[in-house]
Amino acid sequence: MTSKQAEAVSAETPAATRGTQAAVSHPGIAFTLAVIGYFMIAVDMTIVSVAMTPISRGLHLSAASLSWITTAFTLTYAGAMMLGGRVVDLFGRRSSFVLGISLFTVASLAAALAPNAAVLIAARAAQGVGAAITTPCTLALILDLFPEGPRRQRAMGTFQAVIGSGAGFGLILGGLLTDALGWRWLFLVNVPVGVTILVLTPRFLPRPTREQAAGPRRFDMAGATTVTLALALLIYTLSETAHRGWLSTPTLGGIAASLALFVAFGWNEHRSPDPLLPLRIPRNPVVHTANLRAALVSGAFLCALVLVALDNEQALGQSPTRAGLSLLPAAVMILPMGRIGPKLVARFGVRRMAIAAPAVMAAGLLWFATTPSTSFVGSRLGPDILIGCGATVANLANMLSATSSAKPTERGVVSALQYTAQQTGSSALLAAFTAIAAAHTTHLLSGHSGIGHTAALHQGFQQAFFAAGIGGLVAVLLALPRRHFAR
Repeated sequence: MTSKQAEAVSAETPAATRGTQAAVSHPGIAFTLAVIGYFMIAVDMTIVSVAMTPISRGLHLSAASLSWITTAFTLTYAGAMMLGGRVVDLFGRRSSFVLGISLFTVASLAAALAPNAAVLIAARAAQGVGAAITTPCTLALILDLFPEGPRRQRAMGTFQAVIGSGAGFGLILGGLLTDALGWRWLFLVNVPVGVTILVLTPRFLPRPTREQAAGPRRFDMAGATTVTLALALLIYTLSETAHRGWLSTPTLGGIAASLALFVAFGWNEHRSPDPLLPLRIPRNPVVHTANLRAALVSGAFLCALVLVALDNEQALGQSPTRAGLSLLPAAVMILPMGRIGPKLVARFGVRRMAIAAPAVMAAGLLWFATTPSTSFVGSRLGPDILIGCGATVANLANMLSATSSAKPTERGVVSALQYTAQQTGSSALLAAFTAIAAAHTTHLLSGHSGIGHTAALHQGFQQAFFAAGIGGLVAVLLALPRRHFAR
């Protein structure tokens, strides 16, 4: 994000509003620090996707160990998200931000220096915990810095652009760094960024407001434990479906156990005098439908990023750099949409954008699924643009809808709930779409179609893109009822 964008976001923002907004003399700088911190995490979500082969060769990893480089981060990130949100509300935005960025930076250095698979996997897990604290803290900081209205919409638009472009640029940067400097630089690049943020944070990030400081101080350990275990088990089970199958005993048992833990979490929250997640929040139809739409959009968008890169690399034989660069149009289009999106929301309303934006994204995915050409201009450029534009505005509309009525003392947990939905949806749907691609490829190769391996792979990925497009259309349907939006 440029300094001009930060200045535009903060130009008309008051320093404080009677104890509920953060008193800060440089809101633009505070906003920039928060956004850069999350951008570092967003990049890290996908940066290793195009470097699996070099990492495997460098550390002599088995296929099972290699998959854990991604799984370890996803498990702790999604599993600890609700816990991270409550930490933010209990201990303050600035302290939590320092804690999250510190843990993420140290873990990145450990990953870069990892001598074996065990250290790398442990470091990736620690990165996930740091990210789980930083992510809800970032959104809570933005809600504190900017009051309800156009200023907040502009800030959220820029933030959503950073979220979307971070995942895309992660694939691009991963390919460039791997080819030029080696895979260890995928993690080492985080260290100077993290240190710079930590040096500037005490001066520019706001202190807790009176309302935040007076909030509840008890920590719901039972709730934190059950929901963390439930989410981690669910994400792990879904990540293993590609190897075990959806109807295998481990898969069904893992899903059943995670559901039992979710029931235990709900029972605990109902009884707790100071719950980790007050049940009135997820029961609110505005909140839970916004989170469901966010899960669908995030899963479809991640499919576009990861599976397109895999299609380019595996089916088309491209290098990591070229495979990542093919996603450049989607990543680039996200940035201007971060500025245009808030204007569209202001003019047409959150609901209309929650309908139109995922429809545009779905059109891009269905374009991918129905175009046989493998050339960049013929089958990549147009869909990339539609997906990048649609996903950015859809995520903005969903985030504004979910956080529209959040209390200052609950902004951390409300933010965590939105991101938990995004991460869980992304993991579940990516697992499902990957399974669809693998199943269709196997079907083509095992039959008498006479199709080659490369063409079978490509058509398998096209089936996954079609399923992702249907997911985007389901998000459109969920946005149609007016009762799903705050009045």
